[in-house]
Amino acid sequence: GVARVDGALEPAAAAALKTFVGDELERAERDVARADVPAEHRFAEVLLKANRRDLLLPLDDDRVLAAARAVAASPVGDAVRSLLGPTATLYECSCLISDHGSPRQVLHPDTPQHASGATPLVTCFTALQDVQPATMGPTLFLPNTHAEAAHERFFDEREKDALLKEAAPAR
Repeated sequence: GVARVDGALEPAAAAALKTFVGDELERAERDVARADVPAEHRFAEVLLKANRRDLLLPLDDDRVLAAARAVAASPVGDAVRSLLGPTATLYECSCLISDHGSPRQVLHPDTPQHASGATPLVTCFTALQDVQPATMGPTLFLPNTHAEAAHERFFDEREKDALLKEAAPAR
């Protein structure tokens, strides 16, 4: 499923985290370039790597923890608790960074369908700046594409177009 929650993170907290992310990105790229740290310890996998980085954020940093707690205290946290229970674990906090002018990513699922049909994890996107649709190409979410049947149709070239037409939000 998919939901949108505006204001899950206060603008001042988002700005502080955005500044930290910029500094942390410079540090991570420098550490990886010098071979002080393996790339997989600082960056997760991402499509179109030349233009994007998925920077893994340290969960022990006060700014990262404050933002995670704020999101957890919002309706987003309520939804996660209702899906995964009160003992759900924060596994990763990262920041997807796209360079200005990056080409659009191809449509893809972020999480493979689990064979049991259970929800193995929940992904939460939190914008750290205002998103301008005309110039920034916001992430497109397709409701009701989380189920096994939708994944099967997505990866079946004969069914994919019909699925996307059904799932795409009206413009």
